[in-house]
Amino acid sequence: MGLLAKSYDLAKVILTVGGVPIGGYGEDGGVEIAPIAPIHEVSVGADGLTVASRMNNDDALATITLNEMSAGYAALGALMKVQELNPTPVLIPVPFLLIDPSNGDTIASAFVIFVDRPTMAKGRTAGDRVFTLHLPGAAITAVYGAANVI
Repeated sequence: MGLLAKSYDLAKVILTVGGVPIGGYGEDGGVEIAPIAPIHEVSVGADGLTVASRMNNDDALATITLNEMSAGYAALGALMKVQELNPTPVLIPVPFLLIDPSNGDTIASAFVIFVDRPTMAKGRTAGDRVFTLHLPGAAITAVYGAANVI
């Protein structure tokens, strides 16, 4: 018989970018992974024949929300600058790995592409910074809920 309850703790989610552990999430922040394209695009012809066309885009976008006072913010900012200032057109490998031990979710990519710079706002309390990273081929490496065994 399986467990009647499970426990989730964001602090136990493992996230590394370029081999550097990332943490110090924002107030409501964390990590969101979104596929860029669907698996298939489905069309129905005039004769009623349904055709599912494989999209072949296994890339994903990772949105990481960090507190501006965290070491994770400084680390991602430094990695972003290295990529931004790289004089060659070839991307430097910066591996991405996310593992959630509570349910087994795993996402990996050999490269990250920093899509934009985080916005900055200064106010009464420390704010959040949001990084958007493009993850080539992440969908084909994804493992969903492998630890959710009944």
